[in-house]
Amino acid sequence: MARTPIAVFDGSGGFSLWKTRIMAHLSVIGLKDVMTAKAPAPPLTAEEEQNPETRKKRDADEAARLERCDKAKNVIFLNVADKVLRKIELCETAADAWATLDRLFMIRSLPHRVYTQLSFYTFKMQENKKIDEY
Repeated sequence: MARTPIAVFDGSGGFSLWKTRIMAHLSVIGLKDVMTAKAPAPPLTAEEEQNPETRKKRDADEAARLERCDKAKNVIFLNVADKVLRKIELCETAADAWATLDRLFMIRSLPHRVYTQLSFYTFKMQENKKIDEY
């Protein structure tokens, strides 16, 4: 499989496009499911605690989940610039890092929405430019 390079996100520019590319990349390598915050597994019951096979299977499943989460976190860390990495380096899981990036760079404030609507409604196309340039 050929690896498609993803532009490093430096905190400026289109976070939503970068987010879409990273999610597509994680989906291709099979790690998209670890991006949601998943609660740890409930403790074993007394009956399950006595069964060594159940305990081994559960431990193996948890180890595999943690490894997949670590891989997804590393993909995110490798595709952000140093300035952004400093803001998310203390995150424990990929879901935490993703939520932090979303909180920091997805602009949802009312003034931003008003500005976007105003620029949309007052937009005028110039005749000498092609549509692709817009």
